[in-house]
Amino acid sequence: MSRPLLKVTTVVVLLLSASCSSPHVRGGAVVVRGEEPAGEVLGTFRIGSCSDARGSALSGPGGPVRVVRRKDDTLVLLEPRDRDVLSVDNVRDDGQMHTFQVILERKSGSRTLREYRVPVDPTTQGTFTVAHDYQKRDAQKGFVATYSAPSMVCALLPDAPRGDIPAAP
Repeated sequence: MSRPLLKVTTVVVLLLSASCSSPHVRGGAVVVRGEEPAGEVLGTFRIGSCSDARGSALSGPGGPVRVVRRKDDTLVLLEPRDRDVLSVDNVRDDGQMHTFQVILERKSGSRTLREYRVPVDPTTQGTFTVAHDYQKRDAQKGFVATYSAPSMVCALLPDAPRGDIPAAP
């Protein structure tokens, strides 16, 4: 096999294996970094202070999430991951909180609900919840899931605006 053909074959195999391990997503999509929905950033939060169902401290994903208002006036939550971005567009709004819910289903069949309760006021704290045991019902737009025993609960901590980051002592 010639070198160029070997390189192309290797790239194709890597892309196919990466797509096979990607979860099926309900309530959003997994997008390539740089291709996430554009719009006005309404707030940026960090995932932190996580605990399991018994209240024991856990290390959570720790990364940032952003709430973006797209040009069509719809909201999307973006969570950058190692190689891609989880884009969540299944959202409800009660006036105080935007509740984003997405279900990730692995090839093995295991399903995980991820819920982000993001305050309308981006200077206040929200919550990030992961649940494996949940009930889902279809709604007029998307779905609504409920759970009684989350696997993990974390705080969504507001990031300080760039101009407000204190200087190091």
